[in-house]
Amino acid sequence: MDKSLFLALLISGLCSAASALSRQYYFVNEGKTWLEAQRYCREKYTDLATVDNMEEMKQLMAAVDPKYSGALWIGLNKAPPRRWGWSSGEIPQYMNWRSLEPDGGDRDGLCAAKYQSSGWIDANCTNLWEFVCYSEPTKQFIHVSKRASWRNAQDYCRKNYTDLATIHNEEEHQHVSDLLGSVEYAWIGLFFDNWKWSDRRSTSFRYWNEGQPWSPTGNASCVSMVTTWNRQWDDALCDVKTRFMCYKAPRQRIVKLTITSNGIKDLNDPAVKTAILSQMEKKLRTQEAGNDATLSWREKNGKVFHLYKKRMMKNDKCV
Repeated sequence: MDKSLFLALLISGLCSAASALSRQYYFVNEGKTWLEAQRYCREKYTDLATVDNMEEMKQLMAAVDPKYSGALWIGLNKAPPRRWGWSSGEIPQYMNWRSLEPDGGDRDGLCAAKYQSSGWIDANCTNLWEFVCYSEPTKQFIHVSKRASWRNAQDYCRKNYTDLATIHNEEEHQHVSDLLGSVEYAWIGLFFDNWKWSDRRSTSFRYWNEGQPWSPTGNASCVSMVTTWNRQWDDALCDVKTRFMCYKAPRQRIVKLTITSNGIKDLNDPAVKTAILSQMEKKLRTQEAGNDATLSWREKNGKVFHLYKKRMMKNDKCV
């Protein structure tokens, strides 16, 4: 059985997954330390707020009491192990490091850049280089020839497009190489990180305020969203008492899947259903559904898949 076939089919079939996995955010107007806030959120909701991407960041902002001004705990705190993550929030599945890279060691302040026509290198995030953005609406990479630090490049891409470039495979890597031409160094969206979410989700999305995280003693191990700083994030001492944001996740989510049999005689064959479910779980992991997410089929008249003769048009929606 060709598992790659199922993966190609399911990527198009899971178009509703992103919206199905959305969280509901709640503002709690009580002053608590980060640990107290974590305990409260876990008892009353699901956990302290986790944010996967800019769309969820906007939803989090909208949930804050407009009369409130100050800091708000979210679910991010400093914890090992350190790892590489994409600015978009995705966990790297594909890497294309240049020979002997990354060579910066296990330290903060490292970001990844595309090196000439070769692979990636790690470098200080403060270097001023050109960069590559990505636009989700147009599905395009954009080469920005202005020079900026990695953080400023990230801000530019998020304001004008979607984010810094996330590269998923060799084809996209080559496309970025062709786009850059003879440019020696260009930032991409990969960065080195040692922050973790309270609910243990592995999303690497960050929305730091300029100059953050910054702690001269290294003791600021928790993260707050500061409403007076465009609601961007700051590192802070965990025992400070402040208001906070919780989230609640639905207990059950239903995703309808439209799939083309592509020559497969029986999609309801147990072996076929198992293979498809396995590919769906892998796809949801890349969308940061979390390691605790489980999937199961919903049957109708003893079957999961039913023949659908009408072809899906452009205006049809996945529900």
